Amino acid sequence: QRMPALFPVLRVLLDQSNDTGRFLLLGSASPALLRQSGESLLGRVETIEVSGFDLIEALSAPRSRADTADPGQRLWLRGGYPRSFLAASDDDSLTWRLNAIRDHVEVDLPAFGVGIQGPALLRFWRMAAHVHGAIWSAADPARSLGVSEPTVRRYLDLLTQTMMLRQLQPWHENLGKRQVKAAKLYFRDSGLLHALMGVTTMADLLTHPR
Repeated sequence: QRMPALFPVLRVLLDQSNDTGRFLLLGSASPALLRQSGESLLGRVETIEVSGFDLIEALSAPRSRADTADPGQRLWLRGGYPRSFLAASDDDSLTWRLNAIRDHVEVDLPAFGVGIQGPALLRFWRMAAHVHGAIWSAADPARSLGVSEPTVRRYLDLLTQTMMLRQLQPWHENLGKRQVKAAKLYFRDSGLLHALMGVTTMADLLTHPR
């Protein structure tokens, strides 16, 4: 995403050969957001979403003898980003996550060409944390932020396209109407969720009402 001029060059190179797996590109946004580069490489690439540490990886991660914390609980609190999960302390992990959140709205999104003020998007992100796992409605965030519902939906789509949030679309049968009309909202990483909610320790997490 930081080198959009690379995509037209890759298109030419890929069309010159039928070999598969010639190039590996790493990024932090969905192809839908990267189409602003002018070349989506449609039909020439395969997109693989890579998550953070899962529970199996967390259980096998190296630990010091003095570390008696349960890896599963640590993964739940800190999330699956390696630098957050492997930090020396919960405080260090929280500092990393807060910096990552700030950099995402102040550095990453402007680099994608997104013209949204960082503080506004950060306020929306914090609001989204409090409806994690719940049915999504744009009306309340729009009213609280003093913006229109289409603007709030744009905020949501941006955080979805940059792999921060996931929208679980309504389930429906072949009956001509949906059982639930609104999507549910989920954070992809529990560590970022807890940082935005102000949950800093395992004790906070176990006693938090949500």
